[in-house]
Amino acid sequence: MKRLYIFLLALVALVGCDNRTEAEKILGYQADPMSDEVLIIAHRGDWRSAPENSLHAFQACIDAGYDMVEVDVRKTSDGVLVVMHDETVNRTTEGVGKVSEMTAAQITSLRLRNACGRVTEYDEYVPTFEQVLTLCKDKVVIHLDKGYELFREVYALTEKHGMTNQVMFKTSVHPSRFKQEYPDLIGKVPYVPVLGVGGKNSSAVIEECLELKPLAIECVIGKETPELKENLQQMKDAGVKICIGSMWGSACAGHDDDRAVKNADAAWGWILEQGATQIMTDRPYELLNYLQERDLHR
Repeated sequence: MKRLYIFLLALVALVGCDNRTEAEKILGYQADPMSDEVLIIAHRGDWRSAPENSLHAFQACIDAGYDMVEVDVRKTSDGVLVVMHDETVNRTTEGVGKVSEMTAAQITSLRLRNACGRVTEYDEYVPTFEQVLTLCKDKVVIHLDKGYELFREVYALTEKHGMTNQVMFKTSVHPSRFKQEYPDLIGKVPYVPVLGVGGKNSSAVIEECLELKPLAIECVIGKETPELKENLQQMKDAGVKICIGSMWGSACAGHDDDRAVKNADAAWGWILEQGATQIMTDRPYELLNYLQERDLHR
């Protein structure tokens, strides 16, 4: 009994001395093949609370305790990386024009539109990627999207801020192309391939991805097939985390966020059954509640 008491005291002391940042804790869950913690990736930030890809939307994710934010990056005509999903600013801001044909000063002076398409009345402007890095440092992990052609510029900024391990370099290009175009970044950046799985040739592509030591694989599942289970097991056997997006049905065989509103078990429950420990969603608040009820999120 005395030994057990001493062990419990030591355990409490160890937990109490955990001075890791929030981002380091999240990365710890991602790296641990034995962890059953399910990580929440907020698609374009919490855009139901603030304009998508805005500092406010990312701060809302940090405040709520979500694990990752998906961030879209594009480059201006004068070489500055800004956060924008579309090729143009038309849909999400009060302005008009292509990001690649506008200067950073022009774009960052544009007020963002909310989810209803209305221009915000408060000061919410298009942020630069560097501003997002500063906001997220040590607090939340970044899932990089729309930035494959900009990987070297992104890498330069993440190195500048000491955040390379905190940014997932996500790409849907074939692994052979990634090896050919970015040989200098292999092993230096957290590599997260996006793959269509469940197809006849998916296993061979997965094998090529595994050679590049990905931290996770984001699986796009069009429909349930006999090959799907084999593909997912292939990833599990390799100790690679499985990520599935539930934003729309074509990415998760119809088990999407809209379905989750009516029946969460039929949507997110199905995704968990596939072995996913990372879910990208447009409804992070509801997903957090669902996971916490099942003791799958801290």
